[in-house]
Amino acid sequence: MEGFEVASKIWTEINLTVLQKSLDTQSTEILENQKEGLNQRKKLSEQTKEFKKVPDSLKLNEFKNLLKAYQNEIDSITKRSKFAETSYLNEKSKRIEELNIVEAENKKLKEELNELNIKLISSSKNEKEVQTLKERLKNYEAKLNDMVQEKVNLKEQELRLDMNDKIRIYKETEYSLQRQLQQTKDQLITIQNSHDMTQAKLSDNTQKYDDKVAAKLAELDIVVMDFEQSQLKVAQLTRDNELLKKELAGTNDLKNEKLELEEKMLKVQEVEYSRLYTQVEKLQTELSELKSNFSNEKADMLKKNKTLVHETEELTKKLKSMEDYDKLKRELDILKSIEFPDTNFDTEWGEQAVSNVDTSYTLERLMLDRNKKLQNEITTLKMSLNDLNIELEAKTFESAENLKKNEELNKLVKKLEEDLFNLNSVYEKKKISNSNNEKFNEDPLSSIVESMIDTNNVNTPLGLKNSPMFSQTQGNENSSIVPILTSQRDRYRQRNAELEEQIREHVERISELCSKVETLKNENIKLYEKLKFTQSFNYSNSSAGRESVSNNLLDNEKNLYNNNYSNNYEDNYGGYKISRNNNSRQKEDYIQIDNKYKTIYEGSLDPFQRFHKQVTK
Repeated sequence: MEGFEVASKIWTEINLTVLQKSLDTQSTEILENQKEGLNQRKKLSEQTKEFKKVPDSLKLNEFKNLLKAYQNEIDSITKRSKFAETSYLNEKSKRIEELNIVEAENKKLKEELNELNIKLISSSKNEKEVQTLKERLKNYEAKLNDMVQEKVNLKEQELRLDMNDKIRIYKETEYSLQRQLQQTKDQLITIQNSHDMTQAKLSDNTQKYDDKVAAKLAELDIVVMDFEQSQLKVAQLTRDNELLKKELAGTNDLKNEKLELEEKMLKVQEVEYSRLYTQVEKLQTELSELKSNFSNEKADMLKKNKTLVHETEELTKKLKSMEDYDKLKRELDILKSIEFPDTNFDTEWGEQAVSNVDTSYTLERLMLDRNKKLQNEITTLKMSLNDLNIELEAKTFESAENLKKNEELNKLVKKLEEDLFNLNSVYEKKKISNSNNEKFNEDPLSSIVESMIDTNNVNTPLGLKNSPMFSQTQGNENSSIVPILTSQRDRYRQRNAELEEQIREHVERISELCSKVETLKNENIKLYEKLKFTQSFNYSNSSAGRESVSNNLLDNEKNLYNNNYSNNYEDNYGGYKISRNNNSRQKEDYIQIDNKYKTIYEGSLDPFQRFHKQVTK
């Protein structure tokens, strides 16, 4: 990564666009200097020709001008050479600096390579530890396989029930993948055909361009040959002209007409020469235009070829990513044959399944039906759970009331026992005092009566004791207190037995309700696990199906939480009335229940599954 950054930095420092502009300006200046030098040489050649034509008496003055022209040409040549040398040296210095930077970077990369080799050697030393870790991993995998086998045996029945839905879903994914694979193959074939057509067009264009260039070069050769012939003719004519001028020096009067004819012929030749020169320049410009057009067309063709190659590479990558289709299909068939050996899936999932993929067995419909079933089960179970909770609260309240009554009765019994103990102590004293009496009554209730009689005797005066009215009232009291006390004792015993029976029934009812609550809790955990499975499968589907199913799940959850359980559960247990009519509290209870089952479900997971879940998150 660092090497790439350094390379990008060097590339930015090179600044290719600025470099191209500077090189273009330098090349244009060099070409202009060449043209100027060519024009100057032409002028010098013309001046030398005119100098030769000048008579010897005037050559001294003309020689100075000619020498000055030569000196100016030499100065311009030195300037052009200096400009070329300075541009060359500048570019060379830049390239040398870049080479030095590249060499330094190469040294740095070599040092990094040595460090990586050292790290590789040190990592090879850790292979033993890796081997031990692999052995431990094998042991853990063996243990994990045992645990998985146990859990598979426990959940095999449940998987058999869910397998029909899974197989239907897998079949739909299989057919969709088949369609996608066929589409990608068709696209690949069309792209390959277009690529072949572009290659053919490119070859045709290159051949046409070669033919055009060959024709233009042939024309250019012909023009150049004509130009050379015209130059030879011009040179011959100049020689003839000089000879004629020498002859005219002796015979000026006789040969004026011939000289004029020769000059006219020379002018005609010069016009022809200029015409041929312009034609050559025109052909050169056309040739350069053809070259630029061909280069542009070639660049366009190469771009199109690159795009086609890129598209073919992407399609090949898609095909490679779909190479596991046959493997998934084979695994699905194996899973079906293992889980449902008696079912013939080939007939069931034949052409009819393919035709009904988009109508009756769409993935969204299956997921929605399954989700609705689970939501209905959850609502019924939550309703039953609420009923059981209400009943449990009523029973607990009733048991608390009964416990309070039992405590009050226990207090009364204790008080009665204390009273009886006191009476028994009085009876014992009386028994000791009346041990000589043969008519002594052994019943403590009779002692109570006697004690009450004694108290009455103590509190009554002597005159009243001997009266008949007093004796009659005393007999009536003795006869009325004893059955009252015995009946009260019997009532207490009967009530105590009834309370013990009610407590036993309440304990049995509480244990039964606890077992029902535990079974409901386990069923809710299983339903939560099924919902998690459906939601997790929902997130791995196509984008449109995934959005529709997720929206339907959210709507179902909102409807579940917005259900108005405004039924007033009124149960009277010992004068206690219970009513539920608060929606906000019910929503909070549902959220708490959801969080509770989430924690229970995640706590019941295997530690390896929890680790895998955290990694996937």
